[in-house]
Amino acid sequence: MRDTVMNEKYFREYILEETGRIKNFQNKLENNEVREDRIYSVKRKIDAIQFELLIARYSSGEDIEKLENDFMQLLNDMPLYWNGNSGYIDMLWMMALAILFDVSREKFGILSDLVTQYNRKDALLEFFVNYKMHGSIEQLEGDYSFGFPYDKLTDIVANREKAVEKLKEYLEKYWYVGHKNMGWYDIHKAKEKLYYGYWSFEAGAIAKILNLDDSNLKDVPYYPYDLVHYKSNSM
Repeated sequence: MRDTVMNEKYFREYILEETGRIKNFQNKLENNEVREDRIYSVKRKIDAIQFELLIARYSSGEDIEKLENDFMQLLNDMPLYWNGNSGYIDMLWMMALAILFDVSREKFGILSDLVTQYNRKDALLEFFVNYKMHGSIEQLEGDYSFGFPYDKLTDIVANREKAVEKLKEYLEKYWYVGHKNMGWYDIHKAKEKLYYGYWSFEAGAIAKILNLDDSNLKDVPYYPYDLVHYKSNSM
């Protein structure tokens, strides 16, 4: 188990239920039980569930190697389901995970091209693109699509000597409360099984990019420590 909010039994049941939902949708598609004007929406829903399942499986402690292939499929499918009006968090997490899984520049280009295509301006996304596509580690500059808590990352990148200390502060004080307007905020309190894990993948990606000694962050909530150390940096 990596998650500390829910137990093993919860995640076992959650994964079973969500896998069943996907199979149900797929069966309806295969049996032509979905109206033509609803096919795209159903496929997009399947993709969203698969993403949440990936995170839930990570939360439950599944081997990262087993998650990598499924992540690559989600990455390949991004052009089908993400556009300029799609969720910013979806793109942020996909880019961060792509860095943590150390995907090739070519594969990361799928995400970079989408951001360019839809002219999605954002300091953090541009920072990730510059790192992965151009091999450069620049300052976090420009505007954020959503200011708080991400604007707190500017000082972390700018002040390398205190980066670990500031990243720890970001995780402990700002990250979770900064997402109170997200649909998944406090979702662990729901009666239904909706919770799949709280993880600051962007914090992990920044730690990896800056090559930080993050040993002090290993047990800090929301920090995906073993993902940061899954593969060495490469472009």
